[in-house]
Amino acid sequence: MLNTYLFLNVRNSDLNNEWNKKLELELKTLPGIDDLMIIEHNENSDAQINMTFDAQIVSLDNLELLLAKNGTTITAINIHFPSAISGVSDAYSAAAINIPTEDKLDDIPGVLGVGVSTSGVIKVELDASLKNKNDTVQKIIQSILNRSRRN
Repeated sequence: MLNTYLFLNVRNSDLNNEWNKKLELELKTLPGIDDLMIIEHNENSDAQINMTFDAQIVSLDNLELLLAKNGTTITAINIHFPSAISGVSDAYSAAAINIPTEDKLDDIPGVLGVGVSTSGVIKVELDASLKNKNDTVQKIIQSILNRSRRN
């Protein structure tokens, strides 16, 4: 899948430039990760990690293990998936067209919320405490692909 974006909110009590550099180097060595950006909020030990990734290559569970190895905990997960929905639409029309997509994805365990933008991007919030995040991501991808084939 192209143009899949991952936004992670994380917490680490030892945020500093060395943590940032080390983590960035480790993440960049993983296949399927591009456009990586780490934004630190040193005042409160929080950071945001934004990246473009291939959700069929990159395992969220492996990412979580890598972060944990660096003393970092994921506190929120948002993923923006592309879809076969195209064209220009206003917010009301996009919402009406995508109700079945949202309902289907909301039924997947671990999905906290779903939204579809007017450009067709499917935005999913995952439960950060979910044990097998990659399983949930693969179910989301399969649901999106199945929906695309029907349209």
